[in-house]
Amino acid sequence: MKICNICDEEKLLEAFSVLKRGAMGRHPACKACRNAQSKSRYIAKREEIIKSRREWRKRTGAHRRLSYGVSPEQFENMVLAQNGCCAICADFPSDGVLHLDHCHRTGEIRGLLCRNCNLAPGNMKDVISRLSKAIEYLKVTINCGELAELAKALVLKTSVRKDLGVRIPHSPP
Repeated sequence: MKICNICDEEKLLEAFSVLKRGAMGRHPACKACRNAQSKSRYIAKREEIIKSRREWRKRTGAHRRLSYGVSPEQFENMVLAQNGCCAICADFPSDGVLHLDHCHRTGEIRGLLCRNCNLAPGNMKDVISRLSKAIEYLKVTINCGELAELAKALVLKTSVRKDLGVRIPHSPP
């Protein structure tokens, strides 16, 4: 039996966490009191705790280890293998951060990408046909003048230049 230094109740030793250097090899406060202290501290300093944990995960690379099983050393080796550049655009990321790209179905890591290149496949749900359509769309609309002409033709319901490869159906008379 042991007395908790917070609630002053006498409790069985099992009610106290193991602490080698504590009296009787147990923590001075019972588990229930320590849980209550932790909860009230968290409620009082929630934003500060969340920010601190987020910074720690980024600083130590823990978010990569927890989410993808990649250690800081493995990540650094991947960065070196890609010469610090994005695997898609081959540019150095403007914010200085390379992100782990992974397959959303299998979780398998595909490479390191800058923020913009990392968001694009995910926004297209990793569907190749959507990415292909986006490429075709860009090919057709790459010139802003041609895009403006396309928009004007839509408004006027007239046909579009044939070299754009786009046909607009006329409305019935």
